[in-house]
Amino acid sequence: MSLRNPPKNRLLLFCLVMMLGVFLLIGCSGKDGAKGDTGATGATGAQGEPGPVTTTNESCAVCHSAGKIADIAVAHPDPTAADVTVSNITLTNTGGVAEVSFHVATDSGAVTDLTMDNLRFYLADLVPAKRATTSWGTWDSPYFERWAYERNGTDRSGNPYLYGTFDDADATNGNYTYTFLTGFGSTEAMAEAPDYNVGDTQRLMITVSGEAGVTNNSVGFLDFTVPTDGNTAVAMDSQRLFVTADACKKCHGPQFDEAAHASTYLDTRGCVICHSPLGHYGTEMQADDAYLPVLIHQIHAAIDNPAFEEEVYKLGFGGVTYPQDIKDCVVCHTDSGLNLGTGNEIDNWKEHPTMEICGSCHTDINFATGANHDGGVQTDNTQCNACHLNGTSFSKSVTQAHDTTPTGAIKSEFNVSIAISNPANGSYFVAGETPMVTVTMTPADGGANVDYTAAQGETGSRDGILSEANLYVYGPRAKAVPVLTLGSTTDPAFDAETDTATQSHALFVGSDAQVKTDSSGFKYQLLAIPTDMKPGTYMIRVEAADYGAVAADDWVTTSGNLITFQVGTATVEDKVAGDSCVNCHGATHMHQTGTHAHNVPFDTDYCLACHDQSGNYAIPIANRVHAVHSGNSDGDIYTIQGGSRDWSDVTYPQDIARCVTCHTSGDTTYKTLPFMMPCAGCHVGDGGVQIQEEYPYIGGPDVIDHMIQNGGPYVPASES
Repeated sequence: MSLRNPPKNRLLLFCLVMMLGVFLLIGCSGKDGAKGDTGATGATGAQGEPGPVTTTNESCAVCHSAGKIADIAVAHPDPTAADVTVSNITLTNTGGVAEVSFHVATDSGAVTDLTMDNLRFYLADLVPAKRATTSWGTWDSPYFERWAYERNGTDRSGNPYLYGTFDDADATNGNYTYTFLTGFGSTEAMAEAPDYNVGDTQRLMITVSGEAGVTNNSVGFLDFTVPTDGNTAVAMDSQRLFVTADACKKCHGPQFDEAAHASTYLDTRGCVICHSPLGHYGTEMQADDAYLPVLIHQIHAAIDNPAFEEEVYKLGFGGVTYPQDIKDCVVCHTDSGLNLGTGNEIDNWKEHPTMEICGSCHTDINFATGANHDGGVQTDNTQCNACHLNGTSFSKSVTQAHDTTPTGAIKSEFNVSIAISNPANGSYFVAGETPMVTVTMTPADGGANVDYTAAQGETGSRDGILSEANLYVYGPRAKAVPVLTLGSTTDPAFDAETDTATQSHALFVGSDAQVKTDSSGFKYQLLAIPTDMKPGTYMIRVEAADYGAVAADDWVTTSGNLITFQVGTATVEDKVAGDSCVNCHGATHMHQTGTHAHNVPFDTDYCLACHDQSGNYAIPIANRVHAVHSGNSDGDIYTIQGGSRDWSDVTYPQDIARCVTCHTSGDTTYKTLPFMMPCAGCHVGDGGVQIQEEYPYIGGPDVIDHMIQNGGPYVPASES
């Protein structure tokens, strides 16, 4: 009732309220004050109209923000265990056995509570190349033969392991001593490794198994030659090391996720002790092609091995989706910027080719018959270097055969430079400013110079008259949309209710009113920056081609580049995910081929040009990247809307629930500002292979209903 009601009406209302209050106080009672019997239940009334359905992303935070019942940070926790290091390893020959001293610590100090339940100790002999072994043949490469493995616990048959003496007297300082039970050259050692020789290089490995929330697993190594009794071994500068653990961790993470039992050993120097064609497992390793150099090449080249059909989510090695060019050997064979000593074997791949190792990838070659081998029949490795040695005059050198430098149609025709005029304050643009973008291009291989003022050329030519030259201006990084161009979200004529923002703009003369191209370069006058433009980091990307895309099988990839600029603040906005894509994908590029070639690196700033929040071309990257890496086609918005995208074959090499693997920039809003698009990528539908294997509770048909009811479906105008 309005406050303007006349006094009479207000008085009547007051009386009614007071009477209601009396009834509420006394209830419906009999004359003696007792409560009357409950009446019969009335008939069910007609169903009312459906209540309102929340379709805003803000509603997600009701349940999924910090401290709520489904807190994202709790469901997807960062690793909490402290990294442990093993250092100051010394080994002394004490009465014919190895006495090992070592220090264990984390960044916060000494690890003081280790027992034999946390530790394993290994010793192995490096059998030199060309030495005939007692049981495992003669090899052109040196391999390890393990002769001591000591720990607590029982083996697979239930038999207890044997171990020596563990001394934790100085554990408060993180110092421990272990004395082996198995002696140098003892009967027990020779039974395990009959090819042991006191003059050979030996390897000690110590593994430290972590305790939940306290320490991660770690390993320590010492390569040495056996000292005389009573003396301490001198650590060797030389190490038998072909691939560093750091190279593996770029894809598999600090704990070697999804790499079988490697998470216990965390270093390739440990893998080779057991995955050797010699010693304890030698016969089995040879029979199954499981010694490390063969096994690793098979896995990453997706070559099936009958002995491992149940690996990789029961797909076998053939199911592996390696994210780079498999012939780019230096992805793995790199020192990772470490000081590895003068004797490391990082470059051995190009200096010491063998039939066994090369044949692990080149499975179409039969060296025994000469089939598919230009060099004909080969019975041993003595002639490999005659043709394949790095630096030889032959065209079949290993480095030449594995050169991944772009050539032919996948090599960009031009080097592209982008410049933007300077903001008045020297740091960032403010409302009212109208920046000028200038694009210049130079031939990458001495081809025709670009004629900027010419009309758009035909595809299939190489005359410097481009078949396409497109500009994208978009941002901010967190939720990018097209800006500062005609038809963009900041165009005064743009109507958010009816219009879809335009993403790309041709730079050819006459393409639109903002094109100011002249003979010195392609030029585009950006629209005035509006007062309500969100402060942050914005991107300018250019994509151009001369020959271009004639047909699906006749094309030359585009040329491009990208720059960023600041609006409203000098503080550079963090990428939502960071630059971690290159950890797995390296310098490879996407979309290089066919009629849709646009040749972009694995960098989210580039991807956002199309995969933005505008509802125009391409599903937002926030959804697509999660659907792809979880191998979950059902969660791709394009599939949700009735299209078809198949990511089910993708095998992601880490725990898919560990978001911090990709979100490395420092931006943690993915934990606190949930919305439908990224969550749907993993959680909608039946899930991908990895989700089904590790997280069977994720997904299901009900999740898509939940997403649409509470998160609002994203409906773009078109898709890629």
